[in-house]
Amino acid sequence: MHAWKTDFEHIVKELGLAKKRIGVLEDLVSQSKISQSTYDYLYKGYRTEAESLEERREELFERLKDYADEMEEQVRAFERRIGSVEARRVAEEMDEDLYNEQSQALQLSLRGLVEELKDVKDSLAVLEASELKLTPKTTVAEAEPGEKIRQRVTA
Repeated sequence: MHAWKTDFEHIVKELGLAKKRIGVLEDLVSQSKISQSTYDYLYKGYRTEAESLEERREELFERLKDYADEMEEQVRAFERRIGSVEARRVAEEMDEDLYNEQSQALQLSLRGLVEELKDVKDSLAVLEASELKLTPKTTVAEAEPGEKIRQRVTA
């Protein structure tokens, strides 16, 4: 497994957990199951963790975009080389055995590269969809005795 794949799986998993934690925290405070001060304390820690994960997600996204660009250039190079081998065979500059050997090796390498490129592009789509958009934190304030309202404030 490639190093980027391990990073990818870890970041996606942790981003999902961070979203869930913040959502649960929002629900708990809005249902008055935790106090505002408890919410504020936990939210600060969760948000810091989420922001760090988001930075790592963005860095990995950029790294994978660059890697995909490199692989696309490699695919084009392999395709050109395969075309050259085909042309040399048709022009009878190469015997059948050498042609088969080179053609099979190039085709095998190209297939592996195309599969990895697809994997990288799929991972880029997941990373893009996993972007963590943190909303301003929730504050619960008294509107009238016994009635709670939710407000969004900038964190």
